[in-house]
Amino acid sequence: MDIFYVNGNPFFHTISRLIDFRTVAMIPSRSKTVLLRETKAVLNMYEARGYNVPDIHADKEFACIRNDVLPIQMNIADADDHVPEVE
Repeated sequence: MDIFYVNGNPFFHTISRLIDFRTVAMIPSRSKTVLLRETKAVLNMYEARGYNVPDIHADKEFACIRNDVLPIQMNIADADDHVPEVE
């Protein structure tokens, strides 16, 4: 998961490593509430289609929701590192 910007507007971006499925959603802010809401929406979409999400790889910005997505393991990239698939 990552956040990218277009003309100063933030977008929430995910990609699956196994099925190469991407999601993109414009978000009003990068607050914990918004990040958690968007993450849960993506997780619900995968679950509704029978997929199990065992782990999430994200930038440090997503560490605030780590406990909220348990038992899914959240792997947070180091400060000088990035999640290559989503970059």
